[in-house]
Amino acid sequence: MSSSMGFILATLFAGVGCRQDGAAAPPERPPPHVRLGVAGGPFRVHRTEHFVVSHNTSTTVLRGLLNRLDRAYEAVMKFADARSLVDPARRAIPLEVLFFDSYEEYAAFARTRGESAEVTAGFYHSRDNVAVFYNTLNRPDVGNLMTIDMGRQ
Repeated sequence: MSSSMGFILATLFAGVGCRQDGAAAPPERPPPHVRLGVAGGPFRVHRTEHFVVSHNTSTTVLRGLLNRLDRAYEAVMKFADARSLVDPARRAIPLEVLFFDSYEEYAAFARTRGESAEVTAGFYHSRDNVAVFYNTLNRPDVGNLMTIDMGRQ
């Protein structure tokens, strides 16, 4: 299992189907970027059975995240089901996800939540009940590493 998949698993396990107040999210709940007052954009909302993703990425990049999230969700649920860890009634509550295209936007949001963007590719914020990620290919130091690696080939 890749380290990014392990991170996504841990993030999902922290937030899947959990709400601190124990109540289901009402259908009129605003999308994550609106509810959390995120600047930047323009954000679009993509809903799946298990996630509500506010993102300002391309469709191609979003599909990659959704693929990883769905695989991680299935692994988390398999683990949780075997141990009766998640109340089945709470599974109907999609996990909200903020997905930033740029590292700078992600880092600015992380600072507002007391998170250290420099050492994370994402995090789960329990007070907001939201998982937050960014397009790691747009991080400046990752781009430099890719350029160096491509030069070796």
